[in-house]
Amino acid sequence: YIYCGIAVSLLLLGCATKPSSPTIQRVVVFGDSNVDNGNIYRLTEKKRPAPPRWQGRESDGPVVVEYLAKNLNAKLEDFAFSGATSGESNIVARIAPQLSLVASTGMSRQIDDFIKAGGQLGESDLVVIWAGSNDIFGAKREDRDGLQKRIETAILNLENAVNRLHSKGAHH
Repeated sequence: YIYCGIAVSLLLLGCATKPSSPTIQRVVVFGDSNVDNGNIYRLTEKKRPAPPRWQGRESDGPVVVEYLAKNLNAKLEDFAFSGATSGESNIVARIAPQLSLVASTGMSRQIDDFIKAGGQLGESDLVVIWAGSNDIFGAKREDRDGLQKRIETAILNLENAVNRLHSKGAHH
């Protein structure tokens, strides 16, 4: 329920823009496997995800942001990594220790790297952040306090991401 509430809130914030907003020209993406268009595949020299996954995605076809950018006729800049948490870490490195080079590819780190590289956002950019499910990976349902702490941390990370991206010019 919490994740649905966050998604709806972020969607409604995106809908609260001026009707005279310029056309979206660029879709900028930070997040996990749901929006990774092959970044982890390239970083791991095509070791993860392994076939039968489609062209380096954790899916059997393009991910949602690829369809979104295509339908908007916008450029796609995708910084997402499969296994990313909403923070700095990535669960793939926990599952497959030999892939330790992905350990610091969480969503927060993706945004850090974007900002350090001089990344800026503007009125014609649509920013997508998609993370949180990997934050609760491995949590025991019986450990309600531990699960609640992980959920609260994910919420704080997502709020921080929105604020940081807004400070870099994100409007949508």
